[in-house]
Amino acid sequence: MAPPSSMRQLVVLAVAAFCVGGAAAQPESERSGDRAAGTAPNRAERICFVVLGDAGPVRGARAERLAEAVELANWLDPDFVIATGGALHAGDPDGWRAGAEAYTSVMSGLRAPWHLVAADRDVAAGPGRPDGHAELFRARFGPLHHAFDHRFARVVVLFSRDLGSGVAGIPPEQVAWLADDLAATDRSHLFVVVHHPLWTERFGGSNWEAVHQLLRDDGRPATVIAGHVRHLRDDGRRDNVRYLTIATTGAPRSPEHDQTSFDHVLLVRAGHDEVFPVVIPLDAVRPIEHFPGSEADAIDRLRAADAVQLRGELRVSTEPGDAGSVLARIHNPADKQIRYVVGVDAPTGWSTDQRRLEGTLPPGGSKDLTLDFRSAGVGEREPRVELAVRAAYPLSSDAEQIVSQRVPIVVRPAVDAVGVGDANAGLRLDGASGVRVRLDGPTDRLTLECWVRGSAPAGRAGLITKNANSGFGLFWSDDPGGSTLPTAYVHVGDDYVEVEASEPWAWDRWTHLALTYDGAAVRLWVNGRLAGAAPASGPITANTLPLVVGAGVDARGRTVDHFTGRIDEVRLSAIARYDAPFSPPRICEPDADTLLLLHLDHDTLPGVGDAGPGGRHGWATGRAVIERMDRP
Repeated sequence: MAPPSSMRQLVVLAVAAFCVGGAAAQPESERSGDRAAGTAPNRAERICFVVLGDAGPVRGARAERLAEAVELANWLDPDFVIATGGALHAGDPDGWRAGAEAYTSVMSGLRAPWHLVAADRDVAAGPGRPDGHAELFRARFGPLHHAFDHRFARVVVLFSRDLGSGVAGIPPEQVAWLADDLAATDRSHLFVVVHHPLWTERFGGSNWEAVHQLLRDDGRPATVIAGHVRHLRDDGRRDNVRYLTIATTGAPRSPEHDQTSFDHVLLVRAGHDEVFPVVIPLDAVRPIEHFPGSEADAIDRLRAADAVQLRGELRVSTEPGDAGSVLARIHNPADKQIRYVVGVDAPTGWSTDQRRLEGTLPPGGSKDLTLDFRSAGVGEREPRVELAVRAAYPLSSDAEQIVSQRVPIVVRPAVDAVGVGDANAGLRLDGASGVRVRLDGPTDRLTLECWVRGSAPAGRAGLITKNANSGFGLFWSDDPGGSTLPTAYVHVGDDYVEVEASEPWAWDRWTHLALTYDGAAVRLWVNGRLAGAAPASGPITANTLPLVVGAGVDARGRTVDHFTGRIDEVRLSAIARYDAPFSPPRICEPDADTLLLLHLDHDTLPGVGDAGPGGRHGWATGRAVIERMDRP
């Protein structure tokens, strides 16, 4: 709902001095990579313009909020208006045209000339389709990157997009264009508007440094303004360049930074000596200095997983009783004192000596909390025990940002029978069951192996996995159509290295599969013979997911893509055990490099015993069965 007209008039009166002497005027010259036009410059004493944030697809309430911003901008009477993009978000051409029409119908209410900065979503650009709807965008809104002179300033609009491997940046040819453009203009001030705030920690790996060096070497005062992250931040001045990020003008707000994310416009007034940016919410007025980028970074660090560290595990026996203790270390990586509250969530029948703890932590401070648990005994499934942590970070705007985390505590079954049984047994899986084991994966070397027997696959099925854009895994089939053979994955660098077994393949027979990674290559071994290899280097991308036997695992730790068949002798090692053809071990032996060894010879379900030195016992899920099996 729009604020009362009287409130809007008060807002305008409060900032009217910013635009005195700056009547609306068409920018005087324009030049881009594919068009150029110009008139004689008019060097006035003052510039006043408005910047709008992400609007999202313009429909319903978002269209109403954008219309409010257009009304407010008209009352401010700027020289021109620039929107930071994130306005269209449509995939097919017809949908794109409809979105562009909806956006233009609202923006056409502006009395001042306006420019739309292209976001990658605005042109439907992405991996495999770098151009997207670029031609449609150019025909409707003008060049993706361009520049124009206005009085004593040069205004540059850049197009940021995915440059590959999920890293956003400025295309190299555009950086070269910017160098030429800066050399060609004689205006005394520079304003650069781009969709992504590529200079921030969030976009580590971008090529923004090349743009910054151009602006720094140019020497003229420069102000860079971006959107995308949907919360305000003022990153101050670096060399001769000031960096600002604005929030939203209709788009959904950022839940992670809800105190600095709201619908607003940015009013910028510039004289020959200074630049004055002011945030004007659609309902109030706040100075942008209330939203320093350092606070946004501090909140992100608070949200990081290492702000809460756990030591110890809980062990649950068949009978109720003592489950052990854990040490929780709460750390404050921020630059201000925080308040914290720690609660414990545990199943019915569990108890702990302290259900709620609270206090304060100074900057850089830590607090150790010891929690003792009693369990209700082993049930039918893995018990879920978590710490619920809330930290309150004080903001310059006199509000507090609440940062919440839920930290799972590892609970293992107390299993005594972990060794080799008198008769061989194994794990039978029905396509909806498996075993979950919580453990840290190897970092730079690994061997993952098992004996397996299953029918020809009918779809994607995981054998032993700890991967979701990270980690490693063995798949019985990696094709939803069931047309591929067993496949091994290791995630290093920015992507998976994949190795697939070769034809012919004898389904429904006991087969030994082994995945190895030695820091130079990923190899897949079938019955001791090399079935495929691919070069690879670097550390294995770590994750906190469980290792799952008999299924895949998604990014939230849920089991997916279940396997139907039998699995035996599962071993994970922190070394590459095989570099030449070998005779597969019928029974694996534990040693110092063994991270997990499941003989699967004893029916201790739902607990599954680990014979390795770490005792990392797992939990069966679904209707997994351990039964006697004959195999080579």
